Amino acid sequence: MISVFFGYVEAGLGVFFFLFCITNTLWMRAHSKKPEKTSGPKVSVLVPARNEEDYIGKCLDSLLNQTYENYDILVLNDNSEDKTLEILREYRRNHPQKIKYYDGLPLPSDWQGKCYAMHQLVSHADGEYLLFTDADTIHFPDSIAVAVANLEGNNADLISGYIHQTIGTLGEKLTVPLMYMLTNFILLMPLDKIFHNPMFAAAIGQYIAVRASSFKAIGGYETVKKMTTEDMYLARKFKTAGYKTLFVDVHHVATCRMYNSYKAAINGIGKNIFDFFEKRTIVLFVIFFAVLIFMAFPPYLGLFQVIAHIVLGTRIDSLTICLILHTVFIFLTWLLLFITQKLPRHIAFMYPLLFVNLMFMAVHSWYKSVFGGGYEWKGRSIK
Repeated sequence: MISVFFGYVEAGLGVFFFLFCITNTLWMRAHSKKPEKTSGPKVSVLVPARNEEDYIGKCLDSLLNQTYENYDILVLNDNSEDKTLEILREYRRNHPQKIKYYDGLPLPSDWQGKCYAMHQLVSHADGEYLLFTDADTIHFPDSIAVAVANLEGNNADLISGYIHQTIGTLGEKLTVPLMYMLTNFILLMPLDKIFHNPMFAAAIGQYIAVRASSFKAIGGYETVKKMTTEDMYLARKFKTAGYKTLFVDVHHVATCRMYNSYKAAINGIGKNIFDFFEKRTIVLFVIFFAVLIFMAFPPYLGLFQVIAHIVLGTRIDSLTICLILHTVFIFLTWLLLFITQKLPRHIAFMYPLLFVNLMFMAVHSWYKSVFGGGYEWKGRSIK
């Protein structure tokens, strides 16, 4: 009886998360506005750059090629130790009307690096709208226009979303898609409109557009200065203050290859996991065991059940059928995500490994933060 009940729960969860993903996909599409303006309020594009000699040139080239006209680009050389500064000087010399760069101050002990870099950039920005992005992103020509269209069209104070992720190695395939769990399994977007709870607010740091007045009213980056997942906490600060935030479909406005190896992906995403749960060990491990029991374990148990029935020549029972249904619907959930985000569809077949990898990364994040002295990221220690 217990096994049958467990099977029904698993099958129900499979269907639930599939509908969950469909709902969020339709919600984001419905609230995503197409660009209509080529000019309007000034936009300041803010780019922090620390040791980005391999990427900053491509990023700036893409930001210089925009359909929207009224904008400038502000870059902070965050104490880089490579050729980033030389590259910025060249771009500033060739595009003095569009690009400005600033030398970053030494990082205070009570700030995270990216937060402090953005904090400095905001102090130099005079745009009515601010577009925060990363130095390793490449923007398509309507990127800024899309930011303006979605802020104005939705009467929003903050908009964000997933830009397109370029995924190469096997390690990246097992790691990068985990960022999409936010809208696949965690946050049901329509509830944000119903409950106005900050826990339903979301943002991805690669692409965040805000109204400068609202941003300054909440206290800016100083309110999240110690956070590794500053993007999520920033969205929550907006929501707590009564401002409107929206997660929209922006996979077509920019692209990025976040990491180029499994180790880099583990460190890059792993440093955020424990922080996402506000560094609460109990919450992290409750989620860990929930993922283990309801997501990672069922596909393998279902496969074992099917093989056992074939070998023993017995009739497939209700538990096995339910586990198969769970596996199929969770697979369809991931497949829908990969189709809508224009990602390699074959990764959906690897989804059981994604959950196993997530559990490893969660424990790794907890251990590194509590006992391991934190993560080394861009030459700095992050706990």
